[in-house]
Amino acid sequence: MHAVKALQQVIIFNRTIDWVTANRPQWLQQPLSQELVYGTLRHYFSLKQWVDTQLKAPLRKKDQDLYILMLVGAHQLANTRIKDHAAISETVNACKLLQKPWAKGLLNGVLRNLQRNPQTSLDRSFDHAPWMAAAITDQYGEKASELLAANNLRAPQTLRINSLKTSVADYKVALNNANIDYSTQPWADYGADAITLQSPQPSQSLPGWAAGQVAIQDLGGQLAADLSCQALALTQRKNSPLRILDACTAPGGKLFHIIERLASQGRATEFTAIELRAQRAEQTREIALRLGHDISIVLGDATNLEWWDGIAFDHIIVDAPCSGTGTIRRHPDIKVLLQPAQIDLHKLKQAQLLTNLWHTLAVEGTLLYCTCSILEAENDSAIAAFINNSQASNQSNNKDAHVTSISLPTGQKTKYGWQLLPTNSNTDGFYYALLTKAALGNHSQ
Repeated sequence: MHAVKALQQVIIFNRTIDWVTANRPQWLQQPLSQELVYGTLRHYFSLKQWVDTQLKAPLRKKDQDLYILMLVGAHQLANTRIKDHAAISETVNACKLLQKPWAKGLLNGVLRNLQRNPQTSLDRSFDHAPWMAAAITDQYGEKASELLAANNLRAPQTLRINSLKTSVADYKVALNNANIDYSTQPWADYGADAITLQSPQPSQSLPGWAAGQVAIQDLGGQLAADLSCQALALTQRKNSPLRILDACTAPGGKLFHIIERLASQGRATEFTAIELRAQRAEQTREIALRLGHDISIVLGDATNLEWWDGIAFDHIIVDAPCSGTGTIRRHPDIKVLLQPAQIDLHKLKQAQLLTNLWHTLAVEGTLLYCTCSILEAENDSAIAAFINNSQASNQSNNKDAHVTSISLPTGQKTKYGWQLLPTNSNTDGFYYALLTKAALGNHSQ
């Protein structure tokens, strides 16, 4: 059973859904398999609690595949429109596929008891790990319940129209001709290249996909191009092109969007993209080729300067490694895999990136720091630490970082930046902060 195999990789071997997609794509090819995998992870904690009420003792380590099969069956009973008798029958019969026909009686008994004892009697705890629910509650207070509930919903599928290949108006015609329902973004001055589909579609089935007319990118992620272009509009280069760095480029969505925007404006630009891992760099090159972008990707570590040619950049995008807690709707495996200690590791990496890349930024240049996290520890706290450390430093090129105020049409202002939340159904949870490298002696914000 493909769903059980995929879930084993996540729950037992601590691999991500992205790993499964990249290495065992056949396991997620069928829509039902996708529903069973994503749904079971989305409701993992309440399903586990529910199933455990029916077990006198934990199953043996070698029978954890049976336990996962129980979770899959429980998910079908609790959260899908599959008829109970069909869900139980198919789950029990899957014991044969696991080569454990002896367990059919056990599976049947557990699922029949679950059918008679619905989940309504259990504390679902918003289907988050206790530590994660506590962290979100501590930060967001009475808003936390709504936020935790939003994380259990399905995220919208939003497209980014490649303005170098087609127009939003023309692409709407193509969607209409393909009988694909959609809505446009709700903010006139932002997300101008975005279209949100009413129902998700396989990417290859989208009009113009192979021709590079469209990419899939969350609306919150698309706002990075708006913020970058606003910052670059204030940069005047008379005799040389704008130099732009994407320091953590894979899979390239933000960079490609900025390339499309600036090319449409006719601005001369030079782009440098850095990626640490060769496989992700190659995947990004393949996406660039489909979209028609001729870029080179430097294999390098953005926490050191071995890759840098010594010429300063006018704008830097730091899409920093983070917990991904703003994208749980798309990646419910985060709720199962993420551990508190990983937050500290991310904080260390974020600080290293900011400190190192600041040396490569031109005076009056701008740096856009972004994460797909909703945790303050990775967002405002990271910027606060960098600002405070920079301004306390005795190094002349490291005490000139100043926050530039930004505003977006959704989400909320923070002390240093802007936080988007998945409670707005149009976006994932993203954080943005814009820093300017002021000339020494100029401390205006």
